[in-house]
Amino acid sequence: MSCYSHSERDVAFAAPRTFSLRAVLSRIDHNLRRARDRRRQRQELIDYLRSDHRAARDLGISINEIDNLCR
Repeated sequence: MSCYSHSERDVAFAAPRTFSLRAVLSRIDHNLRRARDRRRQRQELIDYLRSDHRAARDLGISINEIDNLCR
């Protein structure tokens, strides 16, 4: 026989989740920073591939495909 009663288990699973405003804003800030960093890195890669056609060719990317990445 189990040593846990059904009422004790139900209370543990029914506990409401609370979110603090600070945690929510921190998460939003983190996501915005990540998005900004990705955009910057993507633009740096596009600029590099435009300037060094050999690197783009080694990767199998044409100039037209690089231009399409900018859109």
